[in-house]
Amino acid sequence: MALLLADSIPLLCLFGLLVGITVAPTLINGNSLIGLLVTRDRLTEGLSWMGTGIGIGVAIGSSTSGQVIDHFGYHGGFVTVATFGTLAALIALAGRAGLLRAVAASSTDPDSPEVAPG
Repeated sequence: MALLLADSIPLLCLFGLLVGITVAPTLINGNSLIGLLVTRDRLTEGLSWMGTGIGIGVAIGSSTSGQVIDHFGYHGGFVTVATFGTLAALIALAGRAGLLRAVAASSTDPDSPEVAPG
């Protein structure tokens, strides 16, 4: 949503940088969760599902935002980004309780993969 507030090129670059900084931690957290929740014999499959989901998301986002930008300009594209970001946050919040249960169960399961702290 910060990109919608940019009223100059330097501010747009700064907000773009801040958005970009969030990508690596998001991917690292996702891969760490997969390593925690998936058994070793299924780790490659779990990681491939993550990669597949990212690829599908990029394809849907590119297609959707391209069409929106063609019809409504760059402002519509930023609104699309904000909408998808909000939807992702709501999905994450809705799944939080189940994820916490799964993490707690995997930490008490002696067959679960070892995850190094920190």
